[in-house]
Amino acid sequence: MYKILLFSGGAYKFKELVEFVEDIGGIVFREERLQISRGTYFLREEVRVMIALPENELENLGAVVKELKGHLQDLELEHELTAIINFYISIYNILSIEGWSTAESIETNMKCPCCIKICSEMDFNVCAGEFRELLDGMCGMDLLEYRLLHGEREYRLKTF
Repeated sequence: MYKILLFSGGAYKFKELVEFVEDIGGIVFREERLQISRGTYFLREEVRVMIALPENELENLGAVVKELKGHLQDLELEHELTAIINFYISIYNILSIEGWSTAESIETNMKCPCCIKICSEMDFNVCAGEFRELLDGMCGMDLLEYRLLHGEREYRLKTF
């Protein structure tokens, strides 16, 4: 199962944390950058992000966070919100393998036996009928982009 955490720390070497999380099959989302100032003097820039990653990688993440001199906070979320985040992760992982895909193709790959083995831990009835809204929400968060091909929407991970 995936664990959802809040990282707070400096912006220096932040990309190393993002690369680590993505390499282990997690996802970094909802990034906020804060500038800490005292009067007219700039003191530092701080980054806060939500991270979802496999529970068995918590110890390794702790080592990376310690090296970056950051802090982790465990987020206790409602069951429904945790299920939605797990949907985001599974969609993200499917699209990282497939590239451009239709909503129907993504939904088919999420059912057992799926390629990432998260389906056995998820309740697929939580978002029944709202699948396209989830995809559009991920587009709004700049995680996905879409195109129209032959009158049908196709989605893929947003490239930067």
